[in-house]
Amino acid sequence: MLGHADLANVACGGHAGSADEAAFWSREAAVRGVAVTAHLSYPDRSGFGRRAMAIPFDRLARSLAWQLARLPETAAVKLHGALYQAADTDAGLAPRLAAWLAGAGVARVLTPASGALAAAAADAGLAVVPEAFADRCYTRESATGRPVLLSRRHAGAVLAADRAAEQARGLAVRGVVTLREGGEAAVAAETLCVHGDGPEALAVASAVAGVLRESSA
Repeated sequence: MLGHADLANVACGGHAGSADEAAFWSREAAVRGVAVTAHLSYPDRSGFGRRAMAIPFDRLARSLAWQLARLPETAAVKLHGALYQAADTDAGLAPRLAAWLAGAGVARVLTPASGALAAAAADAGLAVVPEAFADRCYTRESATGRPVLLSRRHAGAVLAADRAAEQARGLAVRGVVTLREGGEAAVAAETLCVHGDGPEALAVASAVAGVLRESSA
């Protein structure tokens, strides 16, 4: 996976990983010239961080601090799973997370361009790196009409390698995704994510990386 990436999101113990594993993958990334973000999540190892959790913010902040301490020299963060989604849509949670990140010394955050965390992070003085997903299907959010990820509860939410490559091409060349309901939507992105936990992860990463190389040639 690292051979196809410019940036690796390293789990720090919240949904997966450990201190030793975080240090190992950080070293492996450095050897390959791959940058690293701390991939922080709800404290939910049994659910791989993909379950929404209603927990007090002080408990969440303690868990995030514990996770971030596993990559102490990393100044970039990407939230994971259910916390990523909550931060993108919850206008009450996003400012608290942004303030915590700024106070923890984080300088950059990867997040969708038009969501709640992007706005709150910018207000908190953080650099926002707008992100899109090559291997996830998009749909329109009913409340706002903006393109958002289709829930994994729906069939087709995760794209196979050929469709992920096609979506990466659309994002890289025209800045658009094809929506589940048909048609296209503009998605601003400076970085494209592929997941590393699925059975086709390596094939997806290879296909997407190939498309990006072609697009930049």
